[in-house]
Amino acid sequence: MVLMEIRMLHGFLEIFEVVTLNWDVVDSLYWKTTSTGIYVVKDTYRVLVTTNNLVDEFFYKEIWKLPIPHNVTAFTWRLSKDRLPCQENL
Repeated sequence: MVLMEIRMLHGFLEIFEVVTLNWDVVDSLYWKTTSTGIYVVKDTYRVLVTTNNLVDEFFYKEIWKLPIPHNVTAFTWRLSKDRLPCQENL
């Protein structure tokens, strides 16, 4: 999990390295995920669901690459998916 967070932080910092500020432009609010630039709750939900799926997909792919025993990997994967055989899940 720490490795994933470090990679995400590195990606975040790379984005800010290329950001330039233009002091001659007046600030305004603009929602980039809609064509009108107006905030819509439905669109926000769509963005959050899509983003979470991407993070989950990255995590689930990376977990299998870790240099740990396969039974630990399988346990971690099942735990994250809430698929452990316990009374609540049976």
